[in-house]
Amino acid sequence: AIESAELEKRLRNINGRNKNERDEGLKIVTKLLSISRELKQCDCLPIPMGVGMDEHIGDFFESCSDDHSLKRAKSFYEKARDAIVAWGGEYKLDRKGVDYKIKRVEAKLSGGSGNDRQVGKAAAVKLLQEKYDYCVALGNDNDTITAGISLASVLHTSDHAIEAERLLDKLIVTSRRVHGSNHNQTQKCLSLLQAVKERWVILHSEQQWFEALKYKKNGNKCVIQGPIKEPRVTDEEKTITVPSGEVRPYKGTPVMFHGLKKAAHLNGKIGDVRGYSSTDRYEVHLEDKGLKPVLAKHGNLK
Repeated sequence: AIESAELEKRLRNINGRNKNERDEGLKIVTKLLSISRELKQCDCLPIPMGVGMDEHIGDFFESCSDDHSLKRAKSFYEKARDAIVAWGGEYKLDRKGVDYKIKRVEAKLSGGSGNDRQVGKAAAVKLLQEKYDYCVALGNDNDTITAGISLASVLHTSDHAIEAERLLDKLIVTSRRVHGSNHNQTQKCLSLLQAVKERWVILHSEQQWFEALKYKKNGNKCVIQGPIKEPRVTDEEKTITVPSGEVRPYKGTPVMFHGLKKAAHLNGKIGDVRGYSSTDRYEVHLEDKGLKPVLAKHGNLK
């Protein structure tokens, strides 16, 4: 079991698109399957261990990306799912996770990119929220932190920045209490929170990316840093102050309403930019989920 855990840990960190790493991954898969057969022969393979092994092997083959590997990934995911079904009741959330991976692989095999957008980011958020809530209900802090990091990551990439930031603030407190400030889980939370807090904007006059740092002069001026290039090198960027009207928020950027007249009750409320309209308005989803998304001009957002 110890050898299997070490092999699976290494397999999770292998990039199947890299030839050298892929060859190593195939050798690890061969060893894991050999261990699985030996344990099954003596009836010593716990179902959770077998499920985890099949899912990690599926993850590796999915990372290889070619059609043959994707078919193998689907096969291992289906094997894990069938074991979970036989396993029963309380593990239904594990099955949902594997079902999601199967759909993702099917999307790739059918010609799509197979990313969260293909399967539905909303579905990914819903699944991970269920997992997180389940761990919270069980009272297992370690599992709650792990599930929370996964949820926060998907919230961030799904443009739910405010929700991701609120969750990470809680996770950091819990992880520091459970693991300490220098633990890997705590550092993951801190690193992700730093990324979530970045406010990317477009400087309209230059059509380039910048990071918004703060407002000055009652919100009439905005301090920005950039332009941002990939990979980002902050030492090469400049910090400038521009009129706020020159700054356009990017998707996922938290904003606050101001200066609204017909919907004055929304002034001071915050939300995330999730999209744009053809009339140069921004689709903002408010933090208060009881309120409908609003299309607003950039002049009413900061």
